[in-house]
Amino acid sequence: MNCLYSKLLEHKKEHIRNFAAESFSFLMRKVSDYDALFTLMFSDLSESPQKARGAGQLIFEMCRGVCNMFHSCATKALAVVLQKLGPAAGQDVDLPWDSVKEALDHMAESSANYVDKEHLLVLWDSLQVSLKEVLGKLDTSNAVQANEHLERILYICHTLVEHRKGAKITKPQSVCETLLQLVQAPGLSYSCHRLLLQVVSALLMGENLSLPASSIHELVKKIFGLLFAARNPEELLALWSSQENMSKTTQPVAPAFLIDNLSQRMRELVLSFCYQLQSKFLDISAGEQVLKNLLYVAKVIYLISPESDPTNPAEEQEDEEK
Repeated sequence: MNCLYSKLLEHKKEHIRNFAAESFSFLMRKVSDYDALFTLMFSDLSESPQKARGAGQLIFEMCRGVCNMFHSCATKALAVVLQKLGPAAGQDVDLPWDSVKEALDHMAESSANYVDKEHLLVLWDSLQVSLKEVLGKLDTSNAVQANEHLERILYICHTLVEHRKGAKITKPQSVCETLLQLVQAPGLSYSCHRLLLQVVSALLMGENLSLPASSIHELVKKIFGLLFAARNPEELLALWSSQENMSKTTQPVAPAFLIDNLSQRMRELVLSFCYQLQSKFLDISAGEQVLKNLLYVAKVIYLISPESDPTNPAEEQEDEEK
């Protein structure tokens, strides 16, 4: 791979990169030690990051089967290769993590374009296992590395969730349950939270998937619970008043979402929560949360535009005489 094929994988013409990946993939499947193989591949990206997409295409071709399915090697290969997204999975070698992310994101995109929805479950299962494995590392001394690792996995998840508006999500409810675990996880960084909200948004807005109403309500309830728990109404208003002097990139993700055009955002939420109260799927717990949300929003609206001072009685009498 270090000679001719390595050069072809970084070729500027896509069809040449694809041809090289397809022809070399047969030999890749013959390797017994996938861990050593992928470490060697990704180590090469330190000196040649422009090979990232070519490397991703090579992994896709290796896992590509016939009739819009994965090859039998994909179950093992995908589980191993996703561990290369960060050190939190026990990787001893320091790899160019961003280049690895780019390569595997391209692999995921190529897989979504080729593999049928029901056969893409192998990739989804591997991603969810990786997410849960790294999630368990957040409360360790390597929490920063675990957050960065988690963010790279979420980046790939976002690519798959957005693909054709959710058309390639094999088990939407399973993905929703995994996201619920992440939403409730302590110790997530700002960038992780932000990307997680993007994945959740893409899932809820997907036009080509179906989710049980109970799962949607639970996910939305947890998301808004986090948003409102981040600041009480008075703190939120103070943050909104001083937002011109703050960089948006330094604000926590939940308040940043709420104070973006705060007055309009609150009024939109009132309508949304009132609509939720009419749902036939609303249970007692979810209903109580919606009412709490309405009270929170009502207080914010009041603080934005408090009642004006009562009119002077003398002025009222003059107005009546007129």
